[in-house]
Amino acid sequence: MRFLLFTISAVLLRVLMTSAQANPGPTWSFPLRLSMGGGAYKTEPDISFVNDTLYPTVNLRGSFTILGWLRPSDTTWWRTFVSIESPDCDTSLLNVALPPNSMEIYFAYMVNRRLEDRVNVFTRITAPGPNVEFHFAIAKSESHFSIYVNGVQQQFNYALQGQIFNPSTKYVVLGRTKYQNLGGSQWNGLIHGMDIFNRTLTAVRARYQHDEVENTHAGRFDCNGVLNFDLCHDILLSRRLGNRPAERHGPYRSPQHRGRVGLELPGPFSILGWFRVSDRRFWRAAISVESPDANSALFRIALPPDQMMFNIAWMRSPAARGGAINTTAVAPGPNVNFHFALVKDDNEINIYVDGVRRATHSLSSQVFNPETKQIVLGRTKLDGNPNRSQWNGVIRDVYVFDTALTRAQVLQERQDTRRGD
Repeated sequence: MRFLLFTISAVLLRVLMTSAQANPGPTWSFPLRLSMGGGAYKTEPDISFVNDTLYPTVNLRGSFTILGWLRPSDTTWWRTFVSIESPDCDTSLLNVALPPNSMEIYFAYMVNRRLEDRVNVFTRITAPGPNVEFHFAIAKSESHFSIYVNGVQQQFNYALQGQIFNPSTKYVVLGRTKYQNLGGSQWNGLIHGMDIFNRTLTAVRARYQHDEVENTHAGRFDCNGVLNFDLCHDILLSRRLGNRPAERHGPYRSPQHRGRVGLELPGPFSILGWFRVSDRRFWRAAISVESPDANSALFRIALPPDQMMFNIAWMRSPAARGGAINTTAVAPGPNVNFHFALVKDDNEINIYVDGVRRATHSLSSQVFNPETKQIVLGRTKLDGNPNRSQWNGVIRDVYVFDTALTRAQVLQERQDTRRGD
């Protein structure tokens, strides 16, 4: 079977390397594209972000490197690029950000649970921009921090004032930070190509020049936002490496195919993932297939306001809606985790909730199928506005296949991606 993968929570990607490998890759990786905006919302407690488990192999008291591509969109607020957090501490263990009205790179770290002992570091290093894309890296040895911008080591060699607090349970969060158990300081702009290594990289310039997507692992995407809040993942489809769980979630493997893989929307395809809905007030788009060649989503899956029945809609041309269907498939909840699968075979749509077929419908026209397409999670595009109908809840482990899966295959996918959360 040939199939396509994008995984998220949104989609977050982790790559575990065996210790026997000579050149181990990143312990955690997010090679996708996260677009965030929101003005004043960046200081509200209800904001959207990417959140995933960070394996204990990353010891904050030891050596590590965090690096990725950034493009900040404004300078108005505190803007956090990356935050390492733990339920054992009410403030981020480590966060890297840009202060208000400034492009100076800032970071802070906890040496224990006491907020009054938190160490704040203003580096006096100016990042490019705003509205300029650049590569950033912060590398920690046993006793020092180093910072690289576009592969060039900056005039900064900071000696730690104490080792970073390192509880066993940690999460990596992109796009906001935690302060006294309150989320805030949301990033405005783009984050992509994010990697965390459990060692100090010295050849950061080489990494900057050859930063590539290597492998994928499912993650978690929390949308706790407000209506029309601009948060999306633009994901290039790529082939999954194998259909056995050991291949999907196991150690690093180089993919046989890189780059874009075509998904033909008029033909068969299947979309699967785990969802949790947090409220019922607004339109909530879970998954949207989009193109710059159409003014609305080519195909999207959403929940209408004050309802839990899934609605699907599609385009038949660049500017003409093909149709919309209020399906008979009902999402459990709110605040209940469930597995969702939509299987398209020619013009027939079947929807499964937790492995049980809950809806069968027929599309009244073919889906418009331009060559350039993106998968977007957590919002949709409508009448030229790309920031409509934000999801509120959790999206994780989303897979797209270019075949119509059978019920047995849907059940197997649900079993393979089931977790305790």
